[in-house]
Amino acid sequence: MSLFALRFVRQPRAILLDLGDTILRQHWFDLSVGIDAVVRDRTRSDELASAFRAYELPAYVRGDECLLAEWLRMQVPSLAEQTRDAIEDRIWTAVVRMEPLPGIAEVLKRMSEDRVPIGAVSNAAFSGRALRAELARHGLDAKFRFVLSSADLRVRKPSSGIFTAALERLGTSASDTWFVGDTFNEDIVGALAVGLQPVWLADDRERPHTAPNVLVVRDWSEFFTLYSSCRAEAR
Repeated sequence: MSLFALRFVRQPRAILLDLGDTILRQHWFDLSVGIDAVVRDRTRSDELASAFRAYELPAYVRGDECLLAEWLRMQVPSLAEQTRDAIEDRIWTAVVRMEPLPGIAEVLKRMSEDRVPIGAVSNAAFSGRALRAELARHGLDAKFRFVLSSADLRVRKPSSGIFTAALERLGTSASDTWFVGDTFNEDIVGALAVGLQPVWLADDRERPHTAPNVLVVRDWSEFFTLYSSCRAEAR
């Protein structure tokens, strides 16, 4: 995008970020292994993983979300005396391996220095508390005012509810807020629908031809240039 075009893009007063494959790249995920960290019976864990996938797919179609730890407590009576958070923590530690995308730490540092409020919004069957703990493991959580998961609200992107809830927490209007995400149909479509300025972290994937209001970057280095240029144009 040219600097001329940037004159028509509002300088962000707040920024929302998707989490998975936007802030943190997921290298490995095994639901059966995660469930087995709690159940300790691999055959039963495989059965429960299949059952949860069958349970959540219709919910996804409706735009709903379910919390894995809560569902698991209902399926396994022996877990009833354990807290939801304790179950979730054991699952999360075993289920996934993630690492920060290159350049994200520098971008977060710059936005924090500019006093731009930052929030994270993610589609996940885990709570925002668990996702924030993962950010903390990588030294990134302090930059975020909040981490909001679809499981917290029981509604998934692209539904408007999760975006509007995040905007309320930021205390900003949609038109003054950028949203950065990697999936077009969930992140970008949802952001457009509520009036956010979408920034698509599109990597080298095919890009649509009919998204004139979407800013597109391939990585966080390009975002840093876009963000810095936009702030310079606004001065």
